[in-house]
Amino acid sequence: MSIYESINKYFKGRVTFDDGSYIEHLDRDSLIFVENDHEIIIGFDDQGSLFNSGRIILASDIKEWSKPTGEKSLSEEKKEEIVNKMIAYCDHHKIKYEIQ
Repeated sequence: MSIYESINKYFKGRVTFDDGSYIEHLDRDSLIFVENDHEIIIGFDDQGSLFNSGRIILASDIKEWSKPTGEKSLSEEKKEEIVNKMIAYCDHHKIKYEIQ
């Protein structure tokens, strides 16, 4: 089994929220949050420790929309909403996490 297949097996599918937004696994180190026509790529790093098998949510990546470009920065309320949805994503997939 390739690394990519292993990652896809671990990160099964997207998590869709009541408002229609969703989060899904993008690649080994990132997730994508999509809301209507907007999306943002968020770092989702391995904690890299033999004794800690969780992931790190890089909340510092949540600044502005990746697409469409040219959009203004996200409000603090929107950033908090996205972080809360990231937490729900991790809980859904039973992923241990730390927010940085």
